[in-house]
Amino acid sequence: MGTVLKSSLVNLAATFVSMLAGFAVSILNARLLGPEGSGLAAFALWFAASLSALADRGMPQVLLRSLGASGSQPRTEWQAIARTAFSLFSGPVAAVGLATAAYGLWVWHDEGREPGLFWAMTLLLFLLYALSAFSTAAARGRGNFRETALSTVAGSLLQLPFIVAGALFFGAAGAIAGMAVRFVPQALRLRRYVRFAAPPRPESLTPDMRRHARQMWLSDMIDVILVTRIELVLLGLLFSTTEMGYFAAAAVFAGLVGQLALQLSPSLVVGFSRPGMTEDMQRTLFTQAMRLTALAVFPIGFGGAAIVPHLIPLVFGADFAPAGTAAALLLLSSAIGGIAVVPWTYLAATGGSGSLLRIMAGSAVTTVGFLAAAIWLAGLNGAALARILVEALTLTLLVNALAHRDGPVMPLATLIRTALAAGLCGLTAWATARALPGWPGVIAAIAAAIPAYLAGLRLFGLVTAGDARTLLGFRAVRRLPGPLKSVLASLLRLVARRR
Repeated sequence: MGTVLKSSLVNLAATFVSMLAGFAVSILNARLLGPEGSGLAAFALWFAASLSALADRGMPQVLLRSLGASGSQPRTEWQAIARTAFSLFSGPVAAVGLATAAYGLWVWHDEGREPGLFWAMTLLLFLLYALSAFSTAAARGRGNFRETALSTVAGSLLQLPFIVAGALFFGAAGAIAGMAVRFVPQALRLRRYVRFAAPPRPESLTPDMRRHARQMWLSDMIDVILVTRIELVLLGLLFSTTEMGYFAAAAVFAGLVGQLALQLSPSLVVGFSRPGMTEDMQRTLFTQAMRLTALAVFPIGFGGAAIVPHLIPLVFGADFAPAGTAAALLLLSSAIGGIAVVPWTYLAATGGSGSLLRIMAGSAVTTVGFLAAAIWLAGLNGAALARILVEALTLTLLVNALAHRDGPVMPLATLIRTALAAGLCGLTAWATARALPGWPGVIAAIAAAIPAYLAGLRLFGLVTAGDARTLLGFRAVRRLPGPLKSVLASLLRLVARRR
């Protein structure tokens, strides 16, 4: 658990920077492009991620799982897996890229320069996104979490000036080109894992690897294309790109929670599939991961939902005020989706990719049905409410799959206590934000919610003395300045449960 937790903390530290940068990107797009332009930028990112999921054939998931399990193998063995996987990955990526380029040229000829430029930059975003995803999976599969963390930080910060310049000079297309810069640092590290001069060795991918790739490929396609952000497409079809912009703004804060939870996934896949992991060790890791994930995402989801209706117009501008209620609902849904990452990861790492495929297929059908009806009846807020129902259903299906496989049991009592502590945090934030208008109310709400959550942690006994000792023992914590380390130690002693 210690190694996995350290890897997760490295990812989380990088994710914190990435989250702040992503938040800044959303603000820049909203302020510089308005609701319609920011909706186009959000659609381009969804489209690039969807094309990547369509074209990658599940190869990144194979690298994440198989390279992590081959730590004792010679270098040539894991390099053969990576080279062969890339040969299966690169052909479809090139084909999809050519098809997108052809469509972009037709649009340029038929509709003019601006729409054509939009599709050209969306193509660039797709190619860099796909290469970066492959390189990231290889790096994490080999346990190089520090490398991916540094690349994440570099790309997240590097994109900001390019987005500003691109949006000012070229509108939505320029902003999309700036967003593509985010994926350049890790894409450039691809040569470290793939020996392009070596021929592929098809026999290096075992039948089990290929089966896992097929099942995870289908699951990821369903998840990314139909489950994750299909609201953007439906809102664009049934309403307008302005509604897409509202939803993109509403989803920003929920997306931050999702990123936080998803950064646990790679290290957990490596941890669950590591050689020598017994069932008891996997169950212990599962329980601890569920507990820590809930401790991280519940207060952000509940507390954020309380203040985000006041925050949206302050951050994105008064034009985005209609997105406030939807943003609150999406933050609540993100708390459910956040803890669902752990059972999803367990199934992905322990041969349950077939179960995941069935779950994602069921979720996709439900998602499209719920969302189409909800958007038709209630527009933006209907989409957000349907998202809560979909996330709850998906979590239920994942828990059911664990039970059928005699897998770990969900720590329901711990999750309920954590939800109560987070509810105390959210209630405090809501009351404070209602009492004070504008920025003073938002700042005061955050300031009041933090001690309320700490009190909830102590009241419901959610942090143990062992947790405190483990956290204080990490090298990064030991390197903190003395006063800051003392404050952290005092807080941990204050909230830790006495046995």
